[in-house]
Amino acid sequence: MKYLIAAGLVLLSSVLAFAIHPLIGPMVDIFFTIAVLVSSLRFGLGPGLLAAAASVLVSSYSFMDPPDSFGVSNKTDVAVLFILVVIALVAAHERHSKQEISHALAARSNELDAVKTLVSPHLPICNQCGKFQTEQGDWITLTDYVHQNFLERHSTFCPQCAGALQVQAQEDTSERSVG
Repeated sequence: MKYLIAAGLVLLSSVLAFAIHPLIGPMVDIFFTIAVLVSSLRFGLGPGLLAAAASVLVSSYSFMDPPDSFGVSNKTDVAVLFILVVIALVAAHERHSKQEISHALAARSNELDAVKTLVSPHLPICNQCGKFQTEQGDWITLTDYVHQNFLERHSTFCPQCAGALQVQAQEDTSERSVG
């Protein structure tokens, strides 16, 4: 379905480009660029690449001289395709990053809900920021409370954070060896 929508966005871009072409000329490619961006941001890399390839075909055939042919130089088509593929890659990466952040925020929200469930019968918790009221009447975060009241504690990493730190260290090492 997402591939059909990406193709539909290219078709919509074509219709808009045909309507506006007499006014703005070759700048109609902006419509195809938008189709690639929307396809990549909303549906991922595959639909974005499909939109990029279809956009180059439509643009080359309909809007570049000679009209109604694929007579444009292959270099031009390759350059436009390259630019649209880069746009699709960057937009898909952005989509993936937003999804990761969303999942991390959902996990943190679940953690906060669990803490609320444990603590709320004993301490009032702010529904907006998650701070709770201490016995002295101060509103503080759980982290601040732990730091203030449990000075001697054992710090460590959970398996997920330890794995993430190990991956990050490996990436940093490989970047230094390349550079």
